[in-house]
Amino acid sequence: MEKDKRIPHLLKINDARYELLEQDLFLFGLYYFTESFTAPSAFFHKEWCKAFQGNEHLLIIAFRESAKTLWVMIKWIHNICYSKKRFMMYYCFDASKSAWRLYDIAIHLQTNKKIQEDFWILFPGSVKNAEQESQKKSLGNFITTNWIQCKAMSIGQSPRWEMFFHRTWTYRPDFVVLDDIDIDRSVSNVNIIEKNYRWIKWELLWGLSWNCQIVFLGNIIKNDWIVLRFEIDYRNSKNWKIFRKALIEDWICTWPERYSDEDIADKRAMLGEISFNQNMLLLPYSWGDSIIKRSDILYRTYTEWDKIVIWVDPAISEKEMSDDFAIVVTAFIGKHKNVKACYALKWAEKNPLRAVQFIKSLYTLWKAKVVNVETVAFQKVLADLLKQEWIAVKSFTPTRDKVTRLMEKQADIEQWNVSFEPEGEWIKVLIDELISFPNVIHDDRVDAFIYSLEDKVISVFVGSF
Repeated sequence: MEKDKRIPHLLKINDARYELLEQDLFLFGLYYFTESFTAPSAFFHKEWCKAFQGNEHLLIIAFRESAKTLWVMIKWIHNICYSKKRFMMYYCFDASKSAWRLYDIAIHLQTNKKIQEDFWILFPGSVKNAEQESQKKSLGNFITTNWIQCKAMSIGQSPRWEMFFHRTWTYRPDFVVLDDIDIDRSVSNVNIIEKNYRWIKWELLWGLSWNCQIVFLGNIIKNDWIVLRFEIDYRNSKNWKIFRKALIEDWICTWPERYSDEDIADKRAMLGEISFNQNMLLLPYSWGDSIIKRSDILYRTYTEWDKIVIWVDPAISEKEMSDDFAIVVTAFIGKHKNVKACYALKWAEKNPLRAVQFIKSLYTLWKAKVVNVETVAFQKVLADLLKQEWIAVKSFTPTRDKVTRLMEKQADIEQWNVSFEPEGEWIKVLIDELISFPNVIHDDRVDAFIYSLEDKVISVFVGSF
């Protein structure tokens, strides 16, 4: 308590401030990065900072927007300012993301006046001159004026042969951050999860310096993510400290200084139940659990719109039991979307030429502005055939799995911003498929339906041809 009273006085004395902030990472962050904080810090931030200054590896599993990345950046800069480490690596699934993180760190070193006054110029010049990639706001590799190397890495880039040569000394990586390792693209395939998990365990961990500290940041989205595997592997390890922090624990908000009850309610409404549970409460989605409930289904009719767009999921496959060929007709009402019709062509009847003629008839009937066509593999043939009919065509390729895409739209459906036309032979088929997904054999209607949910108000009429 006596020390706390003396802190304001000690911060005004250069030598005392230098020594105090070397020993207190939390205070270092508050002093040098005051403008980076939009709310008072939580108690768990202090716990993280205390652990950062130890020798153990850290696994921090925390809710989205918990400021875990900010505090890792502060720890990184603390290492630079006090020469705590010599060769630091920032790992993300994609090297571009880790390069963005290094860019942010470099910008702070160049623009933070307090740091420059106390530690001189640690990264001279401008990022633009130092790296051509700066136009993309990224920086893959740099060395500070006090001879500390910082390097952006991606999964698959081994640290085994990485060494930093400085005068008579050679340094191996001695501080490693793992961030954004589990992403939609990497966890949609069990084989990719297993491959990345084994790579981190046997290639990354064995290629570091003996005194390296690892900080693994993560969230929990699905049951079999790498983060959860690490939590199980090292929960009883003396070399690891594991922190798990949800936004709400025992019915109490863990960061009340940042989130009011209204903020939490707004966040829940914006994300939807599943996404809120994943990102904020650390409750993983179990594969096979239904995403949309029947109680979320709303029926409504719209008769006026601004423009029409047609969405096509060809589902063209050489497999005998491939998905249906789905077409969704979407009406735009201002910034909203109103899906007017959904058609399905059975696999046995598939014929690209017949489909082209049918889409052409819809294009004329609805006076559509454009036809959006999913183009994967040889599905591009359909887009080319439509263009030959003088139809405005826009191709698109999915970048995430269907489950993830539907979960992102769950909030709109829950809040009844999505409605269905209460007529049509195929309306029941679509709704049954939607509320059963992903536990369905064919999900073509769901896939096409997801593509149409870009804005708030949607109405669906389903037919057949």
